[in-house]
Amino acid sequence: MSAGCFDVLVDGRAAAWDDCVGWARQKFESYFTSRVVQLLHNFPSDAKTSQGVPFWSPPKRLPAPVKFDAADPLHMQFMIAAANLRAFMYGLVPPPNARDPAAIAAVLASSPKCQVAPFTPAIDASIETDNKEEDAKRRAVAAAESEPDDQKIERVLIQLGQAKLTLPQGFTLKANEFEKDDDSNFHMDFISAFGNLRARNYGIEEIEKFQAKLKAGRIIPAIATTTAMATGFVCLELYKQVLARPFGARRNLFANLALPGPLLMLSEPMPCATIKSGQRWDPDMYMDVDEVSYPEGHSLWDKIVVPDAAALTLGRLVDHLAEKHNLALQELSFAKGEKMVAIYSQMLPGFDNASNLPRQMLEIVSTCTGKDASGSLFPLDSVVFKWKPTDDDCTAAKVVLDFTSVPIS
Repeated sequence: MSAGCFDVLVDGRAAAWDDCVGWARQKFESYFTSRVVQLLHNFPSDAKTSQGVPFWSPPKRLPAPVKFDAADPLHMQFMIAAANLRAFMYGLVPPPNARDPAAIAAVLASSPKCQVAPFTPAIDASIETDNKEEDAKRRAVAAAESEPDDQKIERVLIQLGQAKLTLPQGFTLKANEFEKDDDSNFHMDFISAFGNLRARNYGIEEIEKFQAKLKAGRIIPAIATTTAMATGFVCLELYKQVLARPFGARRNLFANLALPGPLLMLSEPMPCATIKSGQRWDPDMYMDVDEVSYPEGHSLWDKIVVPDAAALTLGRLVDHLAEKHNLALQELSFAKGEKMVAIYSQMLPGFDNASNLPRQMLEIVSTCTGKDASGSLFPLDSVVFKWKPTDDDCTAAKVVLDFTSVPIS
C-alpha cells in the first residue's frame, strides 16, 4: 500500500503528458528488463539445485530480458496504453496524437523524464530455493545491508507528508473501472501488450488482442463470483475474530457454484486439539510412557513467552524456565540451513554446556542461525524438557524469546 502511495504521490506523480510517457517507460524497463536481469543474476542459466539438477529445467522456463525498441509495435502498444491510462488517473487530457507511435517516440527521445538509469542487480533475499543454507546466508547478507524497517517506515512517512504539502489545490485521482468491450479506453491494449511482453520474456507464443479479450472475459466472471464470495466469507470470519465472538459462532464453508442452487454448506469447525498429561505410546521405546503437559490442556496456538530475553544468558534462561515454569531443559538446538547446531544438552554424553551458559541468548541466536533477532519474537523450535517435580517427559507449549526490547540493528 505504501509503495503504491509513494509511486502516485512522489516518484511517479504526473503533472503533464511527458510525465505519463516517462512513467510508462520506467515501468517497461522494470517489468520486462530489470526484473528478469535480477532473476538471472540470482539464478544464472547454468545454475543447479542442491541436488545438482539444473535449476532451469521443466516446468521452469529460462527467461530473457526484453530490450526496449521504439520501432517494435508491441513495445509502442504498451507505451501508448500505459501512458494514456496514467493520464486518465490524474485527470490529464492527452494530446491529440496520444495514439501515434511516432509522437510517443519523439517524446521518448526528447524528454529527460524518459531516460532510464542503468540497472545493477542486487542480492535478493526474497527469492527462496531448495538450498536452505544458501537462502539463510543470502537473507543474512541482505539484512545486514538493508535499511531497518522502522527507519524505512519513518522515512517514507516523512516523504509522503512532504509530498502532500506540494499537491495542487483540488488534487484528486480517478479510478479506472475495467471494461474490456470499449476499444477506446486502452484497457485491452494494455493487458494484451503486457501479457505478450511477459510471454516474450519466457518464449511463450504471443496471442492477438481479440484472444486476450476472450481470456479476460473468462477471468472476470471468476473474480466477480468465486473469488469475491470466498473473500467475503473470509472477511466475515475475520470480523468474528476482531469482535471476539465465541467459538460456536465460527463456520466452515463448502461452496460449489457449478451445482444448482448454488450449493453452500456451512459447518461448525472442530476446536483445536489440546495436549493433556497422561500416558502415550512411544514408538522408539515401544512402550507407554508418562508425559506431563505444560500448561495443562495447551494447544499449538499457546506460547510460553520469556520476557526481556535480550538480557538473559543461556544459564539464566535455564534457571528462568526451571523456577518460573518447572521446566528442566534437556536439549536446545538451532537450525542453520539444513543442519542442527546443539547449544545445550543433558542427553549427549560429555557435551560442553559450561562454555555456552555465560553466552547471551541474542548472540547465540545470531551466531547459530545467521539471523539478527533484535526487535523480534523468536520461537525455540527444537527444545526438549523434563517436568522438574517428577522428572517425567514433558510436552510444553512453544517457548518464545521476547527480543522486542532490543532496537533493530
